[in-house]
Amino acid sequence: MSRDPILKSDWHDWKQHPITKALIHDLTALREQYKEDMANGHSEEDFKRFQGICQGFLDSLEYITHDFDVVEFNSEEEKNEH
Repeated sequence: MSRDPILKSDWHDWKQHPITKALIHDLTALREQYKEDMANGHSEEDFKRFQGICQGFLDSLEYITHDFDVVEFNSEEEKNEH
């Protein structure tokens, strides 16, 4: 799967966008709610399910905030060559 590179400036703009901030906030809040639910003494089966859900939220948050391949160009000419 190939795509155009994500520019550092675009990445910064995206992370500052209100929808991105809301997504990160909501995923974090949902993860915390599931962690609280796990601590409230549910069955072993529920615990494993909650644990998987929390890991999914964490993986999503890490991907959204850290794992994109971001490219920074030194000049507009270098950007156009890519």
